[in-house]
Amino acid sequence: TLQALHLAVFARRELRQHFDDINSAHIATGFANLLGNKGGVGISFRIGRTHLLFLNCHLSPHQSAKYLEKRTKMMDKILSELPL
Repeated sequence: TLQALHLAVFARRELRQHFDDINSAHIATGFANLLGNKGGVGISFRIGRTHLLFLNCHLSPHQSAKYLEKRTKMMDKILSELPL
């Protein structure tokens, strides 16, 4: 969880024995990279030999090139620093 950003993964009970290496993490990208109003949360795990990562992000709004660059930098930070 990251302030109001949440992520949950649900699976059938009979699959539980196949899940392994379950981890979660978050990265704040809001004001000064400290506030959790923007950022990403992730959950990773392994099912058998398959690794899965679920990621939920809240990035800067608007469509101008200025904000597109800001969102791209936020996404780069999330993907490079999320310890999953």
